[in-house]
Amino acid sequence: MVDVVKQISDALNSTIQATLPDYKPLDYFYNPQKNQFHGNAKRFGVAVDSGSSFETITKAITIEQNFNVVLTNDYTAHDDESALASAILELHDAMNDIYIAVFNTKLGLPTLVYRTGPLSFTAPLIDEEQQNIILTMGLSLSYRTSLI
Repeated sequence: MVDVVKQISDALNSTIQATLPDYKPLDYFYNPQKNQFHGNAKRFGVAVDSGSSFETITKAITIEQNFNVVLTNDYTAHDDESALASAILELHDAMNDIYIAVFNTKLGLPTLVYRTGPLSFTAPLIDEEQQNIILTMGLSLSYRTSLI
């Protein structure tokens, strides 16, 4: 099953790169606060999260696997929060674009990924020192794999 999860994770990374060509991979995506951005703030990462199986047909197992999609962006501090709010909205729009691409393409793995589940979002993490924002979307994908 590890190969299946890696295949899905790789396809999700490829989908994000194709959907958001201005974004570059994060060095640290399980702990995105460790990244140093230095003017290269539009970044992304995919972290495999929890998963569970549920009843299915004989000789196959169906897994609902959760993935965390991490996007980062910078902002320029002003006297008000307009730049911050704009950057957060841009990240949410980018997450929406990713979800639409995943939903419509099943990551190019339609015989493997058969359901795109509900989304969840964390509150944006704001690093005032680096003037950077981190937004994480939880994405649930269901796939079926053979037990034999």
